[in-house]
Amino acid sequence: MKPTDEAILAHSNWKKHLDAAIKTGESEFTVDVAGDCQHCKLGKWLESPQGQNLPNYDDLHSLHQNFHQEASHILKFALEGNQSVASPMIASGSEFSLLSSKLITEIVRLEKLWTI
Repeated sequence: MKPTDEAILAHSNWKKHLDAAIKTGESEFTVDVAGDCQHCKLGKWLESPQGQNLPNYDDLHSLHQNFHQEASHILKFALEGNQSVASPMIASGSEFSLLSSKLITEIVRLEKLWTI
């Protein structure tokens, strides 16, 4: 699997993780881990010399950071058992959904640049 495919799958799976956390009140991730954009492979690559030299590094880093911050907010409500707040936060058209779509689009654009 290509690194970009792995990054897309990992970030797409966040919705599944969050949905499960909303339903169960439990998660394999902590709120801090969910909010840490450098915890994942994409975040580590963005902080590498190759990632930092991207012409759109600032925008991509900010987008990735916002995605993880939103995921952590949702996870916080989910772990508190506040389903009525957390569920709409992952719904279609939500901030999380929009950030997720934008991030996946940007990861696809990176395919030719991302070598590990």
